[in-house]
Amino acid sequence: MSKTDLLVSIQTIQDLLSEHFNMYLCLVDEMGQEITLPSGLPLECVDHQFKENSKCHTCTKNLLEKFQNNEKDFTTRCPYGLYVNVSPTMLPFSNNSVFLICGKVKDMTILEDHFKIVNSIFSLPLGFPKEPFSRPK
Repeated sequence: MSKTDLLVSIQTIQDLLSEHFNMYLCLVDEMGQEITLPSGLPLECVDHQFKENSKCHTCTKNLLEKFQNNEKDFTTRCPYGLYVNVSPTMLPFSNNSVFLICGKVKDMTILEDHFKIVNSIFSLPLGFPKEPFSRPK
């Protein structure tokens, strides 16, 4: 499986989880650049998400900086009052660390109820070895 195929599969999983749990999901690198397309972007964020100096872009960068200081996942409120979480992943899409940004919800219980399963899926080491598997002899 190529890296592109893996990314397409991850995007599909992300889209399905976002729809099922009714919350935003996106994978970003340590600079806050999106690796996957955002899934479940709330209407409150649509006008702001893609502007370089928007509060949303700044919020993502701040989340990543806070994460690097804490070294564990955490939840906070964004400038628009939505709960958002950042957590590390084991995904091999770049030489840099990859993070899961999830939530962007008004009700904290949505994150509390669903974060554990979503985070568990994105914490799986979904890389593939460079050499094909060989059968034991």
